[in-house]
Amino acid sequence: MQRHLLTIHLGNHNRFRADRTMTKNYADALIGFFVLTVATAFLIFLYNGRDVAGTSRYEVYAEFLSANGISVGSDVRVAGVKIGEVTAMTLDPSNFLAKVKFVVADDLEVPDDSVIAVSTDGLLGDSFLEILPGGSVENIAAGGKFLNTQDSVDILTVLAGFRPGAN
Repeated sequence: MQRHLLTIHLGNHNRFRADRTMTKNYADALIGFFVLTVATAFLIFLYNGRDVAGTSRYEVYAEFLSANGISVGSDVRVAGVKIGEVTAMTLDPSNFLAKVKFVVADDLEVPDDSVIAVSTDGLLGDSFLEILPGGSVENIAAGGKFLNTQDSVDILTVLAGFRPGAN
């Protein structure tokens, strides 16, 4: 008779263990769903955060002797505000210039005498393209070319030219 009670007791204990395992599996599934939801929201945020103001954009390009530090995805800014991004970089074999294509917000009219310069955030910051607006009444059209460019400045070249005590 004792043996029978022991069997009943173990049967109840196993049922309790099964309930606890089911509760643990449910909690694991809930945590997994939460993690997937947060990860999806983060990816959507990253994708939307890369877009510039407005949904329509137009592409223009510029040619540089040196586009050092610029890469596809680099910012294009006016007065420190992101208005576009670099979409392509190629080397023109006919003149050995770096051809940089980028998009700017469609609602931004860039005067055709504007300067586009390769700039950096601080001494060791990321490189970006900076548009310095001109005063012309004519604007650069979609597919147009910036005629006034300012190449990147290599800090090592500048420091190599500095000689203490030289007149």
